[in-house]
Amino acid sequence: MANAIVAIVPMINHLEGCLMLEKNYSSSLENLRRKIDN
Repeated sequence: MANAIVAIVPMINHLEGCLMLEKNYSSSLENLRRKIDN
């Protein structure tokens, strides 16, 4: 059981990291669009 938890934690951290990257990427895209519009 403990082995399963040890295996799952890095996966969760990885998914959270991917989500953060996605948010940062989409927000930077929005900033680029605003600059282009202005």
